[in-house]
Amino acid sequence: MDSTQPSKESKLLEILNYYRPIEVLHSTVQDMCNSDVFKKHFQKVLQHDLEVLQQRSQELNDHEISSMQKAFVVLMEDGDHIAGIELYVEEIVGLKMVEDTDKLQILKSSAKTRDLLMDSKWHSGEFILTH
Repeated sequence: MDSTQPSKESKLLEILNYYRPIEVLHSTVQDMCNSDVFKKHFQKVLQHDLEVLQQRSQELNDHEISSMQKAFVVLMEDGDHIAGIELYVEEIVGLKMVEDTDKLQILKSSAKTRDLLMDSKWHSGEFILTH
């Protein structure tokens, strides 16, 4: 390993140390959760993503999850849900790359679309929505 590159474990600790102090729910998530419909979409997608990541090897050297994904799992499993949600929406969903004025619409659209796709079924080679 290149000695100028931080180890995967030190990168993970850096991410955890950055997000753990966060105690206020992400403002975009707060705004989105004013709607019960979008809150349900978001919760379902968040839970799904967490479960998918938990099923993968948690060893960073296995390359099944990234340091960000591992940090998300650790925060959620440790009960640091607000910090975990912050990391999730900023880093995994990618809101940190979106203009502030667009974040709410992007998060709503993303959560709704992914929720609808998770409710879909693959049947006889065709993608059929169950709604």
